[in-house]
Amino acid sequence: MDIARLSATSLAVAALVIGVTASGCSKGDDSKSESSTSSAASSTTSAEATSSGESAPPETSAAPAEPADYGKLLLPPADMGDDTQTPGGVQLNPGGNPGAAQVYASSDGKQKIIDTILVFPDVAAAASNFDSNSKTMNEVTTGAPEPVEVGDQGVMAIGTSPDGTKSVTVVLFSQGKALVSLNFEGEPNDPVPPDVAKDIATKQAALIADGLPEE
Repeated sequence: MDIARLSATSLAVAALVIGVTASGCSKGDDSKSESSTSSAASSTTSAEATSSGESAPPETSAAPAEPADYGKLLLPPADMGDDTQTPGGVQLNPGGNPGAAQVYASSDGKQKIIDTILVFPDVAAAASNFDSNSKTMNEVTTGAPEPVEVGDQGVMAIGTSPDGTKSVTVVLFSQGKALVSLNFEGEPNDPVPPDVAKDIATKQAALIADGLPEE
């Protein structure tokens, strides 16, 4: 496999290992309700002004907010090891969810790290999604998740892919309102050392803690 030719589509599929539960969408529902309430209040005020003989002020609309660039939360390739490549580049908002993802690959294409960061409205939503995703890690690796001291809460699972074609170590953790999945893939008999996986995950947690406000 020519790692240099991995496409953005390949990254998108890999990034969707993390499933988002409904708790991550509650803020959007609230905003719709608030918008409807605000619109109704505006119409009432306009009608009152017209009936009193005063002209209503012209309505203005604010420019839509630019989507946040969470790519800055991803680790630089040098932190993943020497001669690390980033085929496909940074993918923003993987699967349509706020966040960022990237594939890091060794020069020979035999080792790969898939780093996926999802950003939720609050810490509670991130914690809820951590709980639900930690229960479905067997879809990615045969290893059983064990607690690991990374971020606010974390687990690590070491095993192989369900079909046995590659080694797969997954570190899943939450850091503030972010949920992170680090998938380390390699040859079937050459898994990433646990201390290396934990070290990289710890660096990723620290970068998020420094760059992403909790609320």
